[in-house]
Amino acid sequence: MVKLHKLGIQGKTWKWIKNFLNNRMAKCIFDGFIGTEFETNIGLPQGSVLAPTLFNIYINDFLNDIKGENTKFADDGTMWQSRKPEEIDELKEEMAQDIGKAIEWTRKWRVNISIEKTEVCMFTKKKISKEDKTIQLNGKELNYNPNPKLLGVILDEKMTFGKHLETLEKRASRNLTILREVRQISKMNTKNYYNCTFV
Repeated sequence: MVKLHKLGIQGKTWKWIKNFLNNRMAKCIFDGFIGTEFETNIGLPQGSVLAPTLFNIYINDFLNDIKGENTKFADDGTMWQSRKPEEIDELKEEMAQDIGKAIEWTRKWRVNISIEKTEVCMFTKKKISKEDKTIQLNGKELNYNPNPKLLGVILDEKMTFGKHLETLEKRASRNLTILREVRQISKMNTKNYYNCTFV
């Protein structure tokens, strides 16, 4: 509600959203057993049309305080920095600080973040040692993924997009096989098939 107020959402609209979020009752139903009803003022009502918009407003300032660049999509955040190869130690230190700031934000706003799903990748044409690929946060080594996926694109350390092209090729090959099988069907059957598929 604080963030909505800062964005200029006030008056009746603010009060309406507050009423929408407060005094919500919930109960658990499992295997035919119904639990006791309880009040919940945490989170957003699942399936609500308003929930995605409110969630986006809530996480809008996530990654705002980091030094590096960042991009966000739904509940995924990506941050990056660019440095010369000889500045790799400074790069690692700043990235660890940025990740630390992101974790601080999640604690402040009570949002869960999965350290296990947090991945690191370094993009360079030069050879990188295993030690240089390591970034630690609170003494825990973050997962290194040489092929992270960003908005459906599979990246690789040397930025050749080889892995992504390989994946697309496999998908295209599967689709081509399906088209070849469809071609074997007679024209009349094909027409009926498409009517069943698309109508």
